[in-house]
Formats: sequence, C-alpha cells, structure tokens
Amino acid sequence: MSTVQIAKKIELLPEMLQAQVADFVEFLLNRHFKNNPAPMEDSNLSAEQKAKLDSRYQEYMESPESVESMEALKTRLMQKYGLSTAG
Repeated sequence: MSTVQIAKKIELLPEMLQAQVADFVEFLLNRHFKNNPAPMEDSNLSAEQKAKLDSRYQEYMESPESVESMEALKTRLMQKYGLSTAG
C-alpha cells in the first residue's frame, strides 16, 4: 500500500482517530529510529511534560520487563473499546 493510499484512508477517519494515528506513527518512528532519530516537528510539549516523558523513558530503560507487552496492551484496549481483531 502506498503512502498516498494510507493518507487517503486516514483522512476518512474522525479527527480524534487521526490524532491517535499520528501519535502511533510518532511512536513507530521513535522506536525504529531510536539510535538515529528521524527528523521530527517541534512539539508543543511544556518543559514539565518533556521532563515527565524523559523520566518515564529512563524508568523503562532501567527496567524494560516492567512494562506491558504490545499484545497485552492491544488486547486490553480492544476489549475496553469493544473492538474485534477480525478485519
């Protein structure tokens, strides 16, 4: 699927879901480019918010086994919002 096709599908989503897709894309960029960050737009985060995120990231780096797996998170959120994985 091309990026144009993906963009057209995202545009069909409600604005709130578009924001969630944008957040997930940022997550993927950060995850896959963590050693060589991809260029990102300046965020509108306050210094306090950035400090909190840095703190949480440091906690994760010190104890990565303490976090929930992506599969467990996906299952929990799918159940919470009454969604199914069939598609």
